[in-house]
Amino acid sequence: MSPIIIIISHSAITVWKNGKLIDTSPEIAMLSESGMLVSHEVTVDKVDSSHAIYRHYWCELGEEPLSCPAGNFRHNGDLVYRHLEGIISRIGMPAQAIVSVPSYYNERQLSLLLGICNALQLPVRAFVDSHVAALAFTGAPGDYLLVDIKKDEGSVCQITVSDNVTRGKVERIKNVGTEKIYANCTSIIAKKFLEQTRYDPLYAVASEHSLMKVLPSWLEKIYTRQELAYEIEHDGQKRSASIPTSEIINSLQKNLSPIARALPNDKTVLIAPSISALIKGGDIFPEYQTLTLEDSQNGIMHNLDFFPEGVDDCALITEMPSTKHPTAVYSVKPALFGIEPSSATHILSGSRAQTLSTSPIYINSDGKFSLSSNNSHVVSYIKDAHAIIESKGLKVSVNGMTVVGKCKIAIGDKIVVADRENHFIAIRVSDQNGP
Repeated sequence: MSPIIIIISHSAITVWKNGKLIDTSPEIAMLSESGMLVSHEVTVDKVDSSHAIYRHYWCELGEEPLSCPAGNFRHNGDLVYRHLEGIISRIGMPAQAIVSVPSYYNERQLSLLLGICNALQLPVRAFVDSHVAALAFTGAPGDYLLVDIKKDEGSVCQITVSDNVTRGKVERIKNVGTEKIYANCTSIIAKKFLEQTRYDPLYAVASEHSLMKVLPSWLEKIYTRQELAYEIEHDGQKRSASIPTSEIINSLQKNLSPIARALPNDKTVLIAPSISALIKGGDIFPEYQTLTLEDSQNGIMHNLDFFPEGVDDCALITEMPSTKHPTAVYSVKPALFGIEPSSATHILSGSRAQTLSTSPIYINSDGKFSLSSNNSHVVSYIKDAHAIIESKGLKVSVNGMTVVGKCKIAIGDKIVVADRENHFIAIRVSDQNGP
């Protein structure tokens, strides 16, 4: 029986089985008049009467006392226990679980989490670094720097992809944290709202919670819009304001500058999925790629035989085999990869750019990318510093000319497979200092 995969992230705790998402629960808890409410138990109508709101208790797992302890809820570990208990009640007790944790989790946190799982009789098969698992399935060979941010600090993790995916040093960056970032963004929004409506959204707990709830989705839009409309209903009255995005962007760039300064120019930057909204679309980093939660579960699912059948201690798996034919969604910079300036580095299909590497990617007769192919297909890869496309029994043309055998593909080449109407475009994605 396949194990479930639990992925710990800032935004939510997700549970996967057989490649499908089966449960998502927010990382939030609230102390109300009736007691502590955790995750799905927290509703907007109960927020106004709350005494305290807690976020990041999974990512900040520990036994430090809560600001307002209540009954059996003394620290973040107790909140995680209740949260995990709720997950099990919804999906049922699995035969096994593999838990994917952030790179910055330490031995004390892993030990506490294992104790919580044991107390709930949840059989844990393994703990694994979520970013190592992601690159095992999606990473082309090379050296990567994985950027993540938790409540009170940032982290830069070195990961190398070859035959194995190996995590190296984890550098912690002070004076960077989601708490500070969200507080600064909230302050800017509240100030603009007060100027336009004479109402401070931070005045009431319910409106503050409403603002904090929409903030992550707002941050995904700030790089594509000049203003964002925001509406609050309080005491039966609706108030709305238009918030300029320029000040929020400037604040983000200032808050994230310590991480940008810590990144060397000769490494490829990957962004953890939990903070992609803070980065995506901006120019904080010259070049970066964003991991997804699905990458992590794919890496685990395709390497199940690697994981031991049981966990006797709290050791974290930080090295695992690279998938034989990775999807190569993420690749090192073309300059570092030794690719010729005229060569394509990606094949564009609609809005998806598929990275090319020394590991082959396949295009089947349905015009879709694949990890493998049993019948006629087209294959593309990097060889001798140039992108190659090759016919394997399936017609392919480049710029109207039928490919016999194989040929090089350059920037801007139009590729048609099996005379399909939807075509591919060869493109190059490079860093500012690259060729």
